[in-house]
Amino acid sequence: QLQALKAIAYKVIDFISQFEDELVKIWNKPKFVRNSHYVLTLDKLGGSPVLEKLFTHPKLPQQVQEWRDLGMIGEDFKLEMLTQKDAAGAPLHKQYQYLPIDTKYFSDLELDILELFDDLDAALDGWLVHSESYQGLNSLASKFSEKIQSIYIDPPFNTGEQFDYVDNFKSSTWLSLLSNKLWLTKTLLTKTGSIFVHLDHSSDYLGRILLNDFFGEENFKNQIIWYYWNKFQMRGMGAYPRNHQSIYFYARDQKENHFYPQVTPLDRPKKLKRIFWDKEKNRIQNVKDTEGKVVYDEVNDTGLDDVWDIPYLGTTSKERTGFDTQKPEELIKRIILSSSLPTEMVLDFFSGSGTTLSAAQKLRRKWLGIELGSHFNDFYINSDGEKATGILGRLKEVLAGKGNHEPCGISAEEKWTGGGFFKYYELEQYEDVLRRAHYADADLFHNPYEDPYHSYVFLRDMKMLDSVEVDEEGNKAHFHPERLYPDIDLAETLSQRRGKWIKRITAEYVEFQDGERMSLTDPDWQTIKPLVWWQ
Repeated sequence: QLQALKAIAYKVIDFISQFEDELVKIWNKPKFVRNSHYVLTLDKLGGSPVLEKLFTHPKLPQQVQEWRDLGMIGEDFKLEMLTQKDAAGAPLHKQYQYLPIDTKYFSDLELDILELFDDLDAALDGWLVHSESYQGLNSLASKFSEKIQSIYIDPPFNTGEQFDYVDNFKSSTWLSLLSNKLWLTKTLLTKTGSIFVHLDHSSDYLGRILLNDFFGEENFKNQIIWYYWNKFQMRGMGAYPRNHQSIYFYARDQKENHFYPQVTPLDRPKKLKRIFWDKEKNRIQNVKDTEGKVVYDEVNDTGLDDVWDIPYLGTTSKERTGFDTQKPEELIKRIILSSSLPTEMVLDFFSGSGTTLSAAQKLRRKWLGIELGSHFNDFYINSDGEKATGILGRLKEVLAGKGNHEPCGISAEEKWTGGGFFKYYELEQYEDVLRRAHYADADLFHNPYEDPYHSYVFLRDMKMLDSVEVDEEGNKAHFHPERLYPDIDLAETLSQRRGKWIKRITAEYVEFQDGERMSLTDPDWQTIKPLVWWQ
């Protein structure tokens, strides 16, 4: 009887393990891009006919109300103010040239807008992705492989508290939460790139071990101490109040890494030569622009200290959006300037309040942000039950150069006045797939080489194949995205699957930067197949 019970138990375990394997396959499968839109400032439209269509569009009042809600315009604003001639006689008044339009209000004009750009992805300043971070990194890995120069993350610290996100994990869970994501970052970083991981006392010792394991102890560059002296947090903390946090700085490859010390600029050239340490003279070499002019002072700035005295954001700071653990832009500025040059790309896959993306935009870097929480949107309800500005709303304010929270942070010292172009979208999530996948009751999948209990029973299920129409005569499979979700962005989905940047999007096809074109009306089945029928 015991032997019979044991045999049955093993069979049950085999079935459960197959079910768990199926869930892992769903977790790791590439995800569809959904609900995508573009945000760009009015100056990007120039004198194009699209501008006139925009100004007469029936949904323009909704866009105007968004500008008003974000504090970009006053209650006295009227639509005719947009086209009032300034002194130069421009078709768009200079005062309003950086007002951002969101194509969610103008879906019928989106293709007309995109056709204005000869190389679409190259024209974008950034991508904002609403997704759980692992699934986001996994789906974006091919498209952004070795494209990221600098990564900064401020993950949950495992404090046991609840903020605008979950921050109450066991140590083993916290390590797992970070490790599967760090594993993906090495393929995203350029060979000369760096990663900065921001931690506090509750998890910094675990983070150091984890980073040593993934990037190698030989690639550890420094432990930066952020000294913030927050008098509000120090109250009631006894004789030894905590007034600092750690940022661990690792290179992907110490031998290849490019580090740009925080030096004082005498000028801001568009293009710089790389900064290298002069081992004869034991100091930084002169940094020159493309015309040979020295633009950095080599005498006073011979390196970057590892203790950064940057004030904590006070509760009354205009920079604060309402997010509990928001960091100052000045802190992120030092990280970005010390690890990248203009036009190079910065990634933050725990985007939080969007500080990294905001600072990157003002510092003329490309950026990629991933965030799952409700604070992704224009507005959200924070942990105090108050309406607060989300990442999307904050970035729109940055593009406008004004709003409820702009100008603020590093805007003045960077002479930031606005302008820009970015894309935002959702990724299909694990739960979405579970809701859509079909698992019907049926006989066991028969494999003549295995007994029924060891055959992979999920191989015969439909997954999401109801979105596919098989043409037996033509020996083809036709994918119908509308059968799955009404809002699939097929062009961006194919871009991620092919690992190629988009040059142009039309109603019929997407063209990539290498010249390859893929149909959007009858997409290639082999490219789509892993999205709807995982094995």
